[in-house]
Amino acid sequence: MKYPKLHPDDWLNSRLTVEERTEVDYYINHAGWSLKRVSEMYGVSQMTIKYWSDADFREKDILRATARIARKMENPEYKREAFARRKIRITQRREQDAMYNAWVKHAWRDRDRQILTATQRERQLVNMHRYYTNNTEKARERGRRSYHVKNNNGFRQFMNRVDKK
Repeated sequence: MKYPKLHPDDWLNSRLTVEERTEVDYYINHAGWSLKRVSEMYGVSQMTIKYWSDADFREKDILRATARIARKMENPEYKREAFARRKIRITQRREQDAMYNAWVKHAWRDRDRQILTATQRERQLVNMHRYYTNNTEKARERGRRSYHVKNNNGFRQFMNRVDKK
């Protein structure tokens, strides 16, 4: 299950819905209305109307906004405050959003029930064997005895299974 993204109508900074954005594009580019007339009709600024009706302006505005944020992030105090605000928003969403909570529960269930095909299982076993041998050699090189575990039954079974294939 993919992470549930917010619908554009639910964005906090959104003044226009998705339908209104397509209407704005139609009024400006096809019907020939002025920015002022359309902005008064929807109760937003002329820059908002231009943003949603002119693709070139939108791309340039995104680049300007990215550069402005990068300049602001150079200030360590602003950066600290921005990350603190982001952390608060994420925490609030975790507490309040039912979609997020369902996603978390579903993701954990998927992780626990990971169903592997035969080829994936073989690759996983080979990778586990490779990891085990590499770490054993490294531990021996360092002179440590950490590769010896009191209960080696699991690894013995694992090694027997790998050797059979």
